[in-house]
Amino acid sequence: MLQAMLSKDREFDGVFYNAVKTTGIFCKPSCSANPRPDNVIFYLHREDAEKNGFRACKRCKP
Repeated sequence: MLQAMLSKDREFDGVFYNAVKTTGIFCKPSCSANPRPDNVIFYLHREDAEKNGFRACKRCKP
């Protein structure tokens, strides 16, 4: 998951989401945001990220 996020691989969009602890947002793996890997938590479902207090970033809103 980390490698897909770092390479901005669109093939993983919808497979998992990366949430950034320091900003409170979550993104698709292909998002142009560049979070520090040590600040990232991965979720398999966007609903799980939302339940844990994260919101979609402006670029990744449905």
